[in-house]
Amino acid sequence: MYLSRRKKRLYLFCLGLYLVLFHCMFVTTAAASESQAGGYNYVYDNLGRIKYIKFPSGLFEEYIYDKNGNLISKNMSINGSFEKDENGNNLPDFWEVNWRNGTSSEPFAGLAPYDPVDGANVYRLFNGKGDRESYQYVLSNAIPVVGGKSYEVRAMMKYTLQDGGTAGMHIIQLDANGKEVGYDAQSYNSGGWKWHNHSQVFVAEPSAKSVLIRFAVGGEDSAYMDLDTVSFKEININGSFEKDENGNNLPDFWEVNWRNGTSSGPFAGLAPYDPVDGANVYRLFNGKGDPESYQYVLSNAIPVVGGKSYEVRAMMKYTLQSGGTAGMHIIQLDANGKEVGYDAQSYNNGGWKWHNHSQVFVAKPDAKSVLIRFAVGGEDSAYMDLDTVSFKEININGSFEKDENGNNLPDFWEVNWRNGTSSEPFAGLVPYDPVDGVNVYRLFNGKGDPESYQYVLSNATPVVGGKSYEVRAMMKYTLQGGGTAGMHIIQLDANGKEVGYDAQSYNNGGWKWHNHSQVFVAKPNAKSVLIRFAVGGEDSAYMDLDTVSFKEI
Repeated sequence: MYLSRRKKRLYLFCLGLYLVLFHCMFVTTAAASESQAGGYNYVYDNLGRIKYIKFPSGLFEEYIYDKNGNLISKNMSINGSFEKDENGNNLPDFWEVNWRNGTSSEPFAGLAPYDPVDGANVYRLFNGKGDRESYQYVLSNAIPVVGGKSYEVRAMMKYTLQDGGTAGMHIIQLDANGKEVGYDAQSYNSGGWKWHNHSQVFVAEPSAKSVLIRFAVGGEDSAYMDLDTVSFKEININGSFEKDENGNNLPDFWEVNWRNGTSSGPFAGLAPYDPVDGANVYRLFNGKGDPESYQYVLSNAIPVVGGKSYEVRAMMKYTLQSGGTAGMHIIQLDANGKEVGYDAQSYNNGGWKWHNHSQVFVAKPDAKSVLIRFAVGGEDSAYMDLDTVSFKEININGSFEKDENGNNLPDFWEVNWRNGTSSEPFAGLVPYDPVDGVNVYRLFNGKGDPESYQYVLSNATPVVGGKSYEVRAMMKYTLQGGGTAGMHIIQLDANGKEVGYDAQSYNNGGWKWHNHSQVFVAKPNAKSVLIRFAVGGEDSAYMDLDTVSFKEI
């Protein structure tokens, strides 16, 4: 075939362009691949980025990118929709362990296509025939957790069970050696063969390293249960109100809201006005025409451990100078959702400024979770904005290892002062001969004024009136020239007024560690205590502190 010179050039150009495009397509396709290392499977997308990692346990960690290719989240998947069955044994990956106790015939656990909530499959459990006491179980692989953190397990569960049987969701906590260190369970019945969205929250025990999720059905003959969309996640209270996944202008975790009374135009929703952090505040408005109306918002349940101490903190903006109040309420619930404790604080005359309010409480012995509620009302057209709500277990940082702001003062113990006229007083972290960790808290009352004392003061620690407590501390001092080292316990009521005081003093310590303790009974109206240490009464008096503890006796 004869081609003109011009056509030949055009042909060669097109051929070259085709080869370049073909090469790019080949390289791009080749980049979509898998690799293995140390028992982990890495799956990459066609841009060479990690798409997901499959762990030896069967967990999948999915990597999510924005349109610019930036990693925005990593989601842990437990195959809770039961769509993955790589070995084709009709048992979902990550959930293959199953068994039936008892003597029933024809028990079953496996994938079935009947009315799934999501995807193509449900996980069907059947306890068999002929032995109503038999239970069919399925068990997840291990899911890693961090001791002290809070988690939620959620599952869609379908069952009937109107003849004495139960469907169960069980959470088994394990330590590093696989020993059980915690157990939580919920049971359900009379389900009418409909989907039910059940959830369970829990706090990982300090020694917990992983959990197993177990489902069970039985207790009556021929008991069925279907499972779908099981999820496991660390609880994030969304206290900056930045997440609104369903786009309803209500922050996730805080969607429940209502107004009591008869006012018109009440409101609860996200607003972009002067946030402390991020882009949103949560605005509450009690409406017009009824000063007695209150607007409320309520958190989802947050797990707690009975006997432990917690702090709720929130930035709150309000005016309320005509009789109205803004409220922070903590509602404690037992395992059945029954109220077992209630704490509340109210505020007014806020000058439409941000106020950093906090409330500390001790979880009741039978408390399993708390709800945080905010409210505004009591006057017409009352507003309140909320931001940066936090919830945490109180850690008194008694080994003085935490100093998050890097000011050389331990968290929870930053307040310090020297009375008197001495020069060069000091309170701060030093690495000299710690009992535990790497730091001690050193106090020095300075030079030139023997009467000067150096003090350090804890943050508030909640107590319950009438109960007994012990404060214990390792204290190192010499003090053989008339000086003393002191441990002081100051009890406060709900308004911060002192209602009790206990103190002990020590001297002649020979610059050795001494294990001192003090026990006290909280006054009936006491809500919290402050722990204070002091050294002075002679020139250049030193004291080192370590491993301070506070516990109910």
